[in-house]
Amino acid sequence: MVPFHQLLNDDYNQVLSNLNHSKADIITNAKNTAWNPEIGFNKNAKPFNLPWKVTGDTVEDSVIIRFNLQNENTRKHCPKTDKGMTLFLHSPIDVPANIQPTAYIAVNNIAYITTTFTWVTTSESILGWKPDIRHCYYQHERTLKFFRIYTINNCDIECRANNSLKMCGCVAYYHPRDMDTPICGSENYKCMRQYSNDVYSIFDKHLFTINTTNDCNCLDVCTDIRFKHNVVYTHRNLTKKVKNPQKRYPYKSIIVMYYKRNLWTIQRTALIPVNELLGNIGGSLGLFLGASIISVFELIYFFVVRLYVDRWNKNKVKKNVKKTRKLSLV
Repeated sequence: MVPFHQLLNDDYNQVLSNLNHSKADIITNAKNTAWNPEIGFNKNAKPFNLPWKVTGDTVEDSVIIRFNLQNENTRKHCPKTDKGMTLFLHSPIDVPANIQPTAYIAVNNIAYITTTFTWVTTSESILGWKPDIRHCYYQHERTLKFFRIYTINNCDIECRANNSLKMCGCVAYYHPRDMDTPICGSENYKCMRQYSNDVYSIFDKHLFTINTTNDCNCLDVCTDIRFKHNVVYTHRNLTKKVKNPQKRYPYKSIIVMYYKRNLWTIQRTALIPVNELLGNIGGSLGLFLGASIISVFELIYFFVVRLYVDRWNKNKVKKNVKKTRKLSLV
């Protein structure tokens, strides 16, 4: 995904604790992202710029991730079976919160994930429309407080945090916040849950639906990538060849992910353009009323020009009659 210092604002990025890894220097030294959600990769993009480019659409071009799972510091609440992790597949500019899990990667399993994506664009014919009419934002039309890049998911996260801070005086630990913003504890949990989520329960009368997130007007982005995925699991004893399996890494899992060749494109455009609307109106008038463009001018002539001229002539006649009366009296 896009590095946090390019995706998040400086104040929010300082609140987070970023983990160090082998590619940390490449990520932190990148000043500008080589990829834009509206135009794609720029011409100066390098192979290791984030997000990484897709090299192909076959199994040979797949991304293979191998996990060595530790068996240390486990507690009673950790399950004895089905050890593994949860995988989230999301857009490079989305923070992975409020996103449904893609797959569960269990121990000694290989997960084959095939992904197709849909490229959503917006026609230039509706570029001049207001966002509320075309139901989407361009990046320059909506600015968020905690995120440098607008998405409907990032907007929704920020909206929930703002509602919680306004109504409860605190935010959840997973919400974006400033350095001096307090985190909600057990006392404010119900308040935070009510005002940061649309909650309803038939068992708890204190929970109710508020729909506060609708007030934030979080619309779709005009240029977007939407993912669809299919997961196939294969069980293999990956720890069979491991020497001393009781040591630090006794469990293994593998993820194989690649893109399908199918690419879907969707364009948001006007249902009926202005020229087509005028053509339909003219065709209907001509079919049912025998009207044409000349008929339009005739209507203008008879109901506007002719009425004005007749009225002007009547006024002129009245003035002439008054003048003749005066002359006769003299």
